[in-house]
Amino acid sequence: MVSKRGPLPEQEALQIAYQLARGLQYISKRKVVHRDIKPDNVFNKKEAGQMIYKIGDFGFAVKKQINQDIVGTPIFMSPELFREEPYGSEVDVWAYGLLVHYLLFKEHYFMDVTENKVKNRVLNSRYQLTEKHMSAISPVTANFLMGCLEFDKNKRIRAEVLANHPVFNYVREKTILLMR
Repeated sequence: MVSKRGPLPEQEALQIAYQLARGLQYISKRKVVHRDIKPDNVFNKKEAGQMIYKIGDFGFAVKKQINQDIVGTPIFMSPELFREEPYGSEVDVWAYGLLVHYLLFKEHYFMDVTENKVKNRVLNSRYQLTEKHMSAISPVTANFLMGCLEFDKNKRIRAEVLANHPVFNYVREKTILLMR
């Protein structure tokens, strides 16, 4: 579980985020929508001296491209879920973006005192990084977060290409070197 960790240094958070992005790519290519991506549903174990992070708890997952059920954890739910619109893996990308935000800053971006207030924050505000946030991360990481948390689901980064984003160039290079 990553819920006890953070804020993490940017490169450490991105190493975890990369593994989770690969997992999201995998399930998305198989037309599975998890619908409850959050820190408590990320599990880890040590293999060959390396920490491996995986998405778990597929209790809300469905295998279809277009869904309309409203499920998930409110502070990780996307605008289209709250608007009761059809959705697919873009809801997982939104929740994943909030998870990465949590890893980097140890804060739940849309947290509020009631579920209704969370819903209003998600529907009536846009994800923005403060000066404090921006000073802690690189521009490419900021761009990645903004792409994951794009209000318009049609402009959001797609799950199928998540792990290919330039934010993970360093992590991919490091992974290749470790495999040699």
